[in-house]
Amino acid sequence: MNSQLTVEVKDIWSALNSIPDPEVPAINIVELGVVRDVAVDGKRVKVTMTPTYSGCPAMKTMEMAVQELMTEMGYEVEIAIVYKPAWTTEWMSEETKEKLKVYGIAPPPKLTFEHLHPLSSPKNVEIKCPSCDSNNTSSPVSLDQPPVNPFISVRAVTNLLSCLNVIDFLKRNSILIIQKYFTRKSDFR
Repeated sequence: MNSQLTVEVKDIWSALNSIPDPEVPAINIVELGVVRDVAVDGKRVKVTMTPTYSGCPAMKTMEMAVQELMTEMGYEVEIAIVYKPAWTTEWMSEETKEKLKVYGIAPPPKLTFEHLHPLSSPKNVEIKCPSCDSNNTSSPVSLDQPPVNPFISVRAVTNLLSCLNVIDFLKRNSILIIQKYFTRKSDFR
């Protein structure tokens, strides 16, 4: 790749950093980890994105924002949506997780083998309150427990007993959660 293309790719990544996550405007779509790759060929740009989960309603908003920004920059843009590998909060930096905490969302803890193995039994995890740093929740929190409709959200809430806050937190990986949910023996009865 020549140096001119390298500069253009850096400029495009920098520009994409200006697009906020539509659901959590404290971070941008690059920090969220949905922008996976940028390729430049003259005045054509291909932006590869991975949704946070297969039915993410914010994805169309993010795609339109990327399309608009690249057009304003004078590029023809192609947006490729890829589902493999599945999005994970592991793609977020510690700095991004700190931004979530400041915004009021409990950042997700680090993934462990038990959370990646589809047949392991999920362990409850400690979610720390972004305000008081307590992990004294009203009920054990399992990030692998799907909501009533597992296709709805990668976010969930729990109550803190210490400060009485209701806190919002990000689940680690919706695709893995959904896979686990539908591979339980009880689903085949």
